Amino acid sequence: GTKGSFNVNTSSMVAFIVHTNFGQVVASWLIGMLFMFAMMPVYWSGNVAAKFSIHPPLKRSWTLHIGSGGVACICAFMTWFVHLPQPLAQFAAVLDVIHFCATWYQMRILQFGKRDHIIPMYMTLMLTKLFCAAVMFAFPLDGMASLRYGLVLCAFSWQRLFLFAQSKIYGRSRVSYCIATLYCGIVGMQSFGVLNTIPSYVMCQYIYMRFLKGNV
Repeated sequence: GTKGSFNVNTSSMVAFIVHTNFGQVVASWLIGMLFMFAMMPVYWSGNVAAKFSIHPPLKRSWTLHIGSGGVACICAFMTWFVHLPQPLAQFAAVLDVIHFCATWYQMRILQFGKRDHIIPMYMTLMLTKLFCAAVMFAFPLDGMASLRYGLVLCAFSWQRLFLFAQSKIYGRSRVSYCIATLYCGIVGMQSFGVLNTIPSYVMCQYIYMRFLKGNV
């Protein structure tokens, strides 16, 4: 971005990643992006859950979901390397509104995991991501705003990795999907902070059980 550096001594990248919290956040973001784009060919080939093939509106929302998420990911990342990051940061934030709406629409037909646990987890991630997008839009010159947004966005790609690991350990089940979603939240919420994440998750649990259960 405008400063052109991480503002830390990165002469030893291994030490930077292993021994600093900031290094782990940056590494998690970069690895998440690699997972995301590694899975793109699978998504575009149509090798996805059956619900996206059976119901045309879901297929259209899936296309919007993947397209907006992928472009937003690239834009947020590029803000660290250009001299005028404002347009990219704000464009990514606008795309996130599309990504948020498409994700929420897809949750109406939830095939995996235990619904009472998965939906509050998704709500926490989605609302946090939308909040980070709003901050990035308001402060497009803040490199940490792009980093926080990018990391939460890439949490969904970490979920696929954790789901693969859980299915190998415990077998593919609803519990495995719940655990994988919880783990991806742990990775994605690193930059948001524990004291922000836990109350947000509990609040989403309450809102879902009190007002939304049976309606979404």
